[in-house]
Amino acid sequence: MGEREREPQDIDTGERMATLARATADAAKHRAVDAHCHLGQSFISGVDIGEEALLATLAARGIDAAMVMPHPHQGPEVAAVHDRIARLAERRPEAIRGMASVSPRA
Repeated sequence: MGEREREPQDIDTGERMATLARATADAAKHRAVDAHCHLGQSFISGVDIGEEALLATLAARGIDAAMVMPHPHQGPEVAAVHDRIARLAERRPEAIRGMASVSPRA
């Protein structure tokens, strides 16, 4: 017959501390990534997010990297925003990844 699973009270404090230390060290290896950021002007809200504002916001919030895309409903102007995102990703490859925004009506 196999060994029974240990109940939490069966684990000694030293083992708990070691487990917590390993988990903390593992967490420190991970980066915070924002998977949904926009660059350029929104035709819905009018908000215009520039490259420096985006980078400053990420830094202020402790975000290490971001997936960046144009705002929706850009129409033919979307190509220029894609170019801006590509240049920003080339300048900051450790922090910026570009995502394509393709209109199904184009």
